[in-house]
Amino acid sequence: MLGLHYATPWPNRGLVSARPLRRSPSHHLLERAGACFGSKMGWERANAFAPSGQQPVIEYSWGKPNWLPCSVAEQQATRCAVAVFDRSSFAKYLVSGPQALAALRWLCIANVDVASGRTVCAGMLNASGRYEADVTVTGVAAEEFLLFAGAAKAERDLDDISRRLPASGGLGNEAVGAINAGYPIESLCPEKAYRAFMRELTPGFIKAGRCQVSVGGQISGATISLRPPFDPDGEKVRR
Repeated sequence: MLGLHYATPWPNRGLVSARPLRRSPSHHLLERAGACFGSKMGWERANAFAPSGQQPVIEYSWGKPNWLPCSVAEQQATRCAVAVFDRSSFAKYLVSGPQALAALRWLCIANVDVASGRTVCAGMLNASGRYEADVTVTGVAAEEFLLFAGAAKAERDLDDISRRLPASGGLGNEAVGAINAGYPIESLCPEKAYRAFMRELTPGFIKAGRCQVSVGGQISGATISLRPPFDPDGEKVRR
C-alpha cells in the first residue's frame, strides 16, 4: 500500500505496487485485445477492454468512469454474440483420499456423491447454518474431487475447509490442497455458445439434442467442466 499512501483515494482504485504478480495463460491474448487490468488476490484480471485505437487506461473519477461504455459494449456482445471470460483467478482445491467424499458430505449441503465427470453446485455452511463458501464440486476419480470457489476468498476458504474437516475417519489436512496456479479457467458465454463449442469439440457431451451441463471430463489432456452460467462469488448470471 506504500505506493498509494499519498494518492487520491478514488472509487475502485486499484493497486499499483508489486504488479504483475500472477498472470493466466491467456493474459497475453487479453492484453492484445486492449484489456485494462485490475488485481485480485495477486492475479491480473481484465476489468474492461478499450476500443480499438485507444489506450487501455482506466481514468479514475468521482463521476461517470471512462470504462462504463466499454462495459456496456461487452455486456451486449456477451448477450448477442459470444464471449470468453478468463476466470483463472478463481480458487481451485483438490480434495483426495479414502475419506474425501465423507469430508465433502460433512462440509457441503448439496449431494456431492457424484460420479467421475459430474459437477454439482454446493454451499458450505458453518455450525450456525450460515454460508461460508459457494463452491463447484467436480468428481475427478473415485476418491478425488476438484473444487472451484471465488477468487477473493481463496486463502480464507482453504483455511476454513482445513479447520472444519471431521476429526474422525482418519482424514487429515493433507487431503486438501490448493492448485490455483495449475488450472486456468475459461468461461464461454452465453449458453448457445458453449453448446456449439462442445458440439464441435466432442459429440459425447451432446445427448438427445441437449447440451449436458454439469458434467466434466478429460479432452486431449485438458479438464473440461460444464455447468449452467454461475458466479462462484455468489450471484447467478441472468440470461
